[in-house]
Amino acid sequence: GSGGNISAVASSNGDVTASWATSAANGLAIITARHYRSGTWSPPETITSAASSPAMMVTLPNGKPMAVWHASNAGQHALMASGYTNGIWEAPIKAQKPASMAGEFSLPGLAVDVAGNVTAVWEQELQANGSSSHAIISNRLVQGAWQVFTQIDSPNLKGHAATPAIASDGAGNVLAIWNQISTNDHLVINANQLK
Repeated sequence: GSGGNISAVASSNGDVTASWATSAANGLAIITARHYRSGTWSPPETITSAASSPAMMVTLPNGKPMAVWHASNAGQHALMASGYTNGIWEAPIKAQKPASMAGEFSLPGLAVDVAGNVTAVWEQELQANGSSSHAIISNRLVQGAWQVFTQIDSPNLKGHAATPAIASDGAGNVLAIWNQISTNDHLVINANQLK
């Protein structure tokens, strides 16, 4: 199938790593290639052929690119990550989502802190007791392991939370921002500093 949803990051040496998604038998294939500062491209590489979303890319402080994506298989849903080290993509690191997170989701927004920890935030449909809502979910990759899935929006507000964005400053503080409908039907902008 045709490629789409391109994400790209640059390393400190000037190399750029790009990823894109294309249709595959078991979902989406995530393809990557590197554009070297010399002006040449590497051959395309496939990280996975069983993704359920395109990947988003981030550069770690050591210059290593990392890809993060959603995956679904046989009713199981997960958040996945893979880093590029010594010329190869590492085996994906998996965080199994709880059953309530079986619904739709947005592409993850990513931020990396000075310690190399990667925080992901996204809009996730939550399903419980026959109803659904849209929430902002976060998880953090610390020393090669995903931590806990955390709802960071305001669940007491009546409206769905949507369109999250995330950023990290030089001190390692990570801030997530999103919009949500308040109890009096006003669109409000919310923020949460993630520890």
